[in-house]
Amino acid sequence: MPAAAPDVILLDIGTNDLLHRDAVGEAPARLAALVDHLIELAPRARIVLARLLVVRPEFRAFNAALDRIAADRPGHVWPADMSGISPDETVDHVHPTDLGYRDMAAEWYRALSDVVPGGGTWTAAPVS
Repeated sequence: MPAAAPDVILLDIGTNDLLHRDAVGEAPARLAALVDHLIELAPRARIVLARLLVVRPEFRAFNAALDRIAADRPGHVWPADMSGISPDETVDHVHPTDLGYRDMAAEWYRALSDVVPGGGTWTAAPVS
């Protein structure tokens, strides 16, 4: 990581832990530790952290914890809100369809426009 010296890190992480019910209560602490480690390795990088698509009730609690992780690390972490993407835009209530991926791209763009100002404008691509 230090050799790469990233400007921006995109993280969309946690879905598998929650789906497999892998120590769900500890998932926010694991994510916070990962984020802190990334900040330590790349202190100038801006981390954009995706709120998860809400496929189970425990995802809402995880997303709330994600917001706290971002708020506790101002200047380092920004949220990208994937939670509003409809389960109808997935093939299995987890993995997005082409439309879901397009909507995710729009959310990444919105978040990145706050993190990296001065970029281009977003033109939605048609779904084929």
